[in-house]
Amino acid sequence: MEKVKERKIKDFDNANKWIDDYMSDKQDIKQSDYFKFLRYIVETIKMWKKVKVVRNKIYAHQDVLNDKVRYEIENVGYSQIEEIIQRLFTLEHILLEAFYNGSAPDFNFRNTATKVRVQKEISSLLSRLSGT
Repeated sequence: MEKVKERKIKDFDNANKWIDDYMSDKQDIKQSDYFKFLRYIVETIKMWKKVKVVRNKIYAHQDVLNDKVRYEIENVGYSQIEEIIQRLFTLEHILLEAFYNGSAPDFNFRNTATKVRVQKEISSLLSRLSGT
């Protein structure tokens, strides 16, 4: 936690007035947190494997859709893709908060900007699928 404290003191002229209060609930990532990270990442990878065909066939290679690929894509729901992206944003947020602010991991964090971003991506995908 010393690094967080040093950064705050360096970045804020008045840090000496509030730094002790601020640091009172800060912590380093614990061993138990690493297991939570691992479980969260493994769950996200499993989700990703289910929708990987969309990434491989549409986003990466822009393949012409055959019946098999079309069937696989039809079985991928918008909410599945949205959840994967949300989980990645959550992971980014947790790591940044831990590094910069000494915050405990909060796996319930929901980034409201995600929904807008996902909607644009899905809209683009649907446009490509429909040929417009």
